[in-house]
Amino acid sequence: MSDEQQLRSLLTLAAEPPDSVQAPVPALLTRARRRRTGRIAGSAAAGVAAVVLLAAGLPSLIGSPRGARQPVTAPSGLFPPNRQSVASGPTAAQIARYRWSALPSSPLGPRTSPLLTWTGSELIEIGGPGPRGTSPLAAAAYTPATGRWRTIAPLPSGTAAGLWAKNGPAPVSVWTGHELVVTSGSWGTPLPPRAEGAPVFLYDPVSNTWTTTSLPIRTQITPPPDLVAAWTGRDVVLAGVSSGHIHVAFYDPATGRWTASDPAVPAGHPARYVSLLAAGNRLLLWSWWDRTHAFHQGASITSGTDVLALGPSGRWQVVTGSWPQHEAPVAPPSYTGSQILISASQIWCGLACSPPGASIPGYFADPVTLRRTPIPAGPLGQTEPTYIWTGRAIIAFGGATISGPNGLTMRPGALALFDPVTSRWQRLPAVPGYPYPAGGAPLWTGTRLLYLTTNGSLLTFQG
Repeated sequence: MSDEQQLRSLLTLAAEPPDSVQAPVPALLTRARRRRTGRIAGSAAAGVAAVVLLAAGLPSLIGSPRGARQPVTAPSGLFPPNRQSVASGPTAAQIARYRWSALPSSPLGPRTSPLLTWTGSELIEIGGPGPRGTSPLAAAAYTPATGRWRTIAPLPSGTAAGLWAKNGPAPVSVWTGHELVVTSGSWGTPLPPRAEGAPVFLYDPVSNTWTTTSLPIRTQITPPPDLVAAWTGRDVVLAGVSSGHIHVAFYDPATGRWTASDPAVPAGHPARYVSLLAAGNRLLLWSWWDRTHAFHQGASITSGTDVLALGPSGRWQVVTGSWPQHEAPVAPPSYTGSQILISASQIWCGLACSPPGASIPGYFADPVTLRRTPIPAGPLGQTEPTYIWTGRAIIAFGGATISGPNGLTMRPGALALFDPVTSRWQRLPAVPGYPYPAGGAPLWTGTRLLYLTTNGSLLTFQG
């Protein structure tokens, strides 16, 4: 990021102005250049300090003990100060030489939809439906340093059984650096609604124990769509949709307190699905909306995407700007440390939508301006591959068999590599056989991919 880009980002984040207002960066840079005696880094540091002071001057975190139901404003201090990201990991040239190999299989055996989390030192597998006679609450952990699996404490019996309820919201997990947070934002269809909010389960790997807390009651989302989750570096954030309204809850692991802050969607844009990402000093939320128009011969659908942001001000703002409309819900985004990465996707909704079908390229987006830079279509095309950021490159992963434009077919376990430096794609060796992934795309550990299949096999892609 250039000096000017860095200063622009810091000023924008500190002020959180509407989209139509831009900080007078050129004038400020001119004044800074006249006064400085050293590098522009000094001015950037002052900008960071201004952001930190702004956050420190906000009202203190308003919260209540675990299980509290009082909705309050968004917490201040949502992000840790002075977060910096340095590009790390293998180069694209190094990844191009990687090969697949087998690791010991999971002791949980075949599973569909388990929650998989990389903690920085081990892979944790939580629950998921399995063969008859197996518990959907079982859990295990694999440590690459030892090459061994071990079973860990299962999810608490009773309420946790609703996490994988049929036709219920899919559960999500968030790793905070110290504990794993698991919830679906719902009691699940087997259980009736309760007076308190939906359960949230917290796993501590050090003590190998689970504890339970509850969402603020109005954040509960039943029935589906699914919950989404993010980690800001200080708070776990959960967001979901109910009756066209977006509900957002914040959990502070340091205090065990919940807060809630529901953003208002633009008039006439009832939310249907949301995506969530902590990027820099902002929490970004994409709300895909649609509205049905009935007429005497049938119905038509109007749809679009709203973008909302929560920054140091503690207030949600609509920052949609020129973000393209009539798209599918934003694919699960990731943050590279300086850019938002969104995978390629497709949309098809029949003749009722306009357009009836489209391929949407993957792209990088600036976390402050949301300006997008398309990524060229690669060997997997735009047939909904998942983009995995490795620190210096993108690995595109195909998790299903999908027919794309011009007869292109993506098989399970197909891989491709994109080098942002050269802007070029190349094929990578596909996963041997045609194994379907359990729990979604492979996990990147910082040096390798870990790929758990639905039959319980664990594979690794490494140098």
